[in-house]
This record gives sequence, C-alpha cells and structure tokens, in this order.
Amino acid sequence: MKNKEIAPNVLYKYSAFSDDAISSLINKTVWFADPRSFNDPFDCRFDILESSPKSFKMPAKIGVEIMAEKFNACKKDEEYDSPKEYRNKLEKALTEIGVLCLSSSNDNMLMWSHYADKHKGFCLSFRMIGNDIFKVRRVDYEGKYTEIRIEDFADKPDRYIKDVIFNKASDWEYEGEYRIVIDIPDGDDSKRNIKWEYFMVLDSIYIGYEMPEHHRDAIKKLFKSDSSIKIIKMEQVPDQLQVKPKDW
Repeated sequence: MKNKEIAPNVLYKYSAFSDDAISSLINKTVWFADPRSFNDPFDCRFDILESSPKSFKMPAKIGVEIMAEKFNACKKDEEYDSPKEYRNKLEKALTEIGVLCLSSSNDNMLMWSHYADKHKGFCLSFRMIGNDIFKVRRVDYEGKYTEIRIEDFADKPDRYIKDVIFNKASDWEYEGEYRIVIDIPDGDDSKRNIKWEYFMVLDSIYIGYEMPEHHRDAIKKLFKSDSSIKIIKMEQVPDQLQVKPKDW
C-alpha cells in the first residue's frame, strides 16, 4: 500500500498571515480540520453501493487506527436495513475526526499562492518526532472515487478507509500532501487545536516573498528569544520564475 511508505523527517505547513495564524504560533498549536471544510468538494467523499442482502452487519472491529475506529462507529453486531442508514453512520464518523494536512515541499509556487495568501504568508517547517497516535500517511493521487460495497466492507476496511481519506484527484499532486488523522470527540471544534509538541518540532519559519515588512518584523519579534527556530526568507531564483529559501 503506497501510503505506508516512510514519511519524510520534515514536513511543511503553509499559512496566510492572520490573527488566527499568529494565535496558533503563540500557543504552539495546529488545526485538525473537519474533512467537510476542505476546498476539494470530492475530498473524503464516497458512495454506498446497493447491498445484495436486505440486511447487513456493521463490522464489529475494523482496525486499531482512529479512522478505522470512527468508521466502525456503532456497537458490535448492530444491523441496518438500508444503504442510507449505513451511509449516515459513515458520514457522521467523518465529522468526528480531525485531519492535519502537511506538504513535502517548501518552495512550491502554487502552494505559496493558494495557501499562503499569494506569497504574503509563511510556511512552517516541522521535524516529525513520531507518535503512535499522530501517524503520518501519504496521500495518493489515483483520482478514484470511492464506492463502498457493503457486503465487502467488513473484510476490506483498511482499503476503503485509505481510499476515502488518503486519495485525491491527480490535479492535486503538486501539493505532495501528507496527513495526520486523529479522534475529535463528538466533532467538537473546540478540540481541534492541538499542541504540536506532542508529535513534531517547529525548526524553521519561511517568510513569503511578498510578505509586508511589518508582518516580517512581527514574526521575527515573536521568536527573537528562541534561537532554535530559524527565520528564513524566500527569494526569487535568479533568472527563473521560482522561489527558494535564503537565510535571513
């Protein structure tokens, strides 16, 4: 399975400069998003195929990882009589997970434009320290829309979970995305801000090529007492339509 490959030691998070972003820096937190908020309308979407039997059982146990637990989302041997009921359970399970989206690249022009306010934002560099709860998995770009056949689900849960949460259209491949998925009890948004110290270390902040000077000064001031975090400005690659890091 592709997304079981070893994740990079360093991953990146692009961000616009905003009050919420600065608050996250001050509190050292990252946001684990509700999949319904993603900018791709087909991300984490699926269809339920009609089942041959009139009734069927939700799988009693479909894996130890949190996404598997959430897809279980019901008591052992509980039965449902329609695909609609089954779909409702799975959709509810998606609202009770949080997804942190990271990138393998810090110099992607599209990422800077789309997620860092047209190069006016910043990009955080995180060194991953490993954690059984906060597991990193790579997104595949097969572009396959997931259709869940109910009678097969109990036997092949990992495949379906992978296809729903870790699969996107090939158009998004430039993101080089990796994801961490965790449990959000009751889908409570107040529990989506998580301290990054539990699973990664901030080691650098890349300043966007177009970031205003007063915003650069604000970030520099915020971390002036922490010599372990490098502040690095992005600059244009000579004679190219591309940016690269430069020590500031």
